[in-house]
Amino acid sequence: MLLTGVLLAAQLLPAKLELPENHWRVVARVEVDATGSISSIGFGQKLKPVLENYLRARIARWRFEPALKDGVAVGSSTSLSLILRPAEDNKGIRLVNVSAGPPMLTVQEPIYMENHADAGYHGTVVVKCRVNAKRRCVDASVDQASARGPMPENLLKAIRKWSFEPDRIAGEPVETWIEVGLCFKASRGQAGCEAPMDELAVRVTDSVRLRAESVSLP
Repeated sequence: MLLTGVLLAAQLLPAKLELPENHWRVVARVEVDATGSISSIGFGQKLKPVLENYLRARIARWRFEPALKDGVAVGSSTSLSLILRPAEDNKGIRLVNVSAGPPMLTVQEPIYMENHADAGYHGTVVVKCRVNAKRRCVDASVDQASARGPMPENLLKAIRKWSFEPDRIAGEPVETWIEVGLCFKASRGQAGCEAPMDELAVRVTDSVRLRAESVSLP
């Protein structure tokens, strides 16, 4: 049975998990100085030069809340997941979703069997968890779920085996609370749990915080 995961909670899901049609994801690693300005940008995949230059120019304008260590502003680093889609006139791109926080490094897909789909166990599950400095998800709990049956517990069991790249403050890994959302559905064509992406949504974690009001990609 095909498990199709759809980006729901603006988290950094692996490329093999599906996005809504005509959307695509770009992952960037950013270094942030003590004033909250971005000092360097690196991309997790090879981009066409025109797109890379365009994104670099826009992202460089974004601002973070300065990270503090012992009450003093210090440098930090985090990852950004940008969800893009073609503009309505097909003459440009539109940023529809941004998340800042630990990206996933290794993923074990939750169990979703044919008998689960036959029983009507489909829908969304959003899990909140704390990513510790050792790259593991701990203190995981279901934040919301429309999927019935064993799906919420199956995602909880799976996410505890995932690993993440933690945010860093002054070069040291820090614990961060994140949300991860998945849509369980039997086939790629099944409808009913894609997240609406009509307005720009900015989601942040609680360690290295992106200032939502600074984000734009005209």
